[in-house]
Parts: sequence; C-alpha cells; structure tokens
Amino acid sequence: RWACTPDSVGFVQQTDPNGETFYSDGTLIMSYSFSNCKGRFSGEQIAAMRANSLDEKGDISSVGMEITPPDDAGDIQLMSPDQDELVYYRDVEFAWSESNEDNYYLLQIGVEPSFSLVLFDTIVSQSSMVLREADSSWGNLYWRVRPFTADEFCTEYSVSGIFEPTETSAVSDLASDILELYPNVLTADQSEIFIKTNSHKQSMNFTIYNVQGMIVERGSSDNNRIKLNSSFPGSGMYFISLETNSGVVVRKLYVN
Repeated sequence: RWACTPDSVGFVQQTDPNGETFYSDGTLIMSYSFSNCKGRFSGEQIAAMRANSLDEKGDISSVGMEITPPDDAGDIQLMSPDQDELVYYRDVEFAWSESNEDNYYLLQIGVEPSFSLVLFDTIVSQSSMVLREADSSWGNLYWRVRPFTADEFCTEYSVSGIFEPTETSAVSDLASDILELYPNVLTADQSEIFIKTNSHKQSMNFTIYNVQGMIVERGSSDNNRIKLNSSFPGSGMYFISLETNSGVVVRKLYVN
C-alpha cells in the first residue's frame, strides 16, 4: 500500500506506455492507497456493482422485504440485577425485557455512568446472560444494553442500571428460609413445583412471570407445593415471586 499527498494522489511520478507522466489517484476505494486517502468508487465500478446486485444476485435483494426494526432502547426494562442491588460476585444473572425475538444485544458493564471505562462487553442473542464473575474491587458497577438486528444496528443504549458485586453473600433471613425450588429446571408442561424450606409449612401467594415482565400464572401454594394450571409459553428463564408471612422473595426458574 502507498501513502498520498494532501490532494490524495501518490507521491511517485509514473509514466504510462505513451510516455505521459502521472500520479496515481488515491481516492478510489479499490486502490492500494492508505485508508485516509480513499473515499469513492468510480462511475464504472458503481455501475458494475449495481448490475451485479440487480441481475446476478437479484433473488437475494432486500428490495421489498419487510424488515422488523429492533426494540426501542427507551422501552427496554432492566430486570436483573435490581437497581442498587447487592449481589454475590459469582454467576451474576442479567435479564431485561424483550419484544422482538430477532434482536441481538450488546451488553456493557462499566465503572461509572458515562461508561468511559468498560470492564466487560459482549453480544448475546437472548435477553439474559450469566456473568461468571463480576469484579468487586470497583464498588458499584453500571450496566446497559443496546438492541440491534442483522438489518439495523445504528441504535441507542437503554438506560443504565447499577449494582454492587460483593464477595459476601447478601442472602436475607427470608431468602435463607426458602432454600430452593425443585425441580428448578422444568419442562414446558410441568404441573407441580415444590418449595423446600427450613421452617414450618405455610401457604404462599405466587406469581410467575417471564423476562419481559409478562405474568404467566399466579395463585397460592398448598403445603409448600405449587400446582400449575397452565403450561409455560416457551423455553427460557422465568421468575417466581413468593409472598410469605415475612415478605417477598424472588427465585429463578428455567424451562427446557
């Protein structure tokens, strides 16, 4: 590759077969000039590319196709971690609302609201992700997502959330009372969920909702047993909110 003058022509004078001298044009994108020199296709190149896309590859043209735009970043709700939540630093689960299944997301985690220093970013194809380990040495961390599709990726970021990873488990007394749900990996037609506790049996109101915040089912448990009346709408992660005599605790469910 070769450098160019401020006028985007080569520095070396050349001679054509007719003996005429010239300097190579560096403005052509398909030349071997440096990137700062080039910025255009020739008229012949444009005509050739158009003919190729309309004729030889006309069957894959996007003309007339209905393209679903990505979610509006302003409509995305950050669901997990909760705002200002103190979370254990390992296996931190991030989840947010989604209305377009064709979305991809860029997830970013930074040390300040401006995201001038980004500790982690990745692209995911679903509206949730588990981070193996969050750096707890920075104190509060901020996170946000940017939705895009294969057809449209000039989009904005969602609002940012804030959480604090800690090496000390912040499980409350209430959460420790409700040890686990089993099974917590379910099939779509699962009919019962059992609540394992280290306290006496009690009746609890429950609400099951998906990562978009839509309620799947609600009702009451009977002797630490939840009997489901409807099937899960699909595979993925769900949340179950349990209202006990002491308060509310939320657990995750996974449906295969």
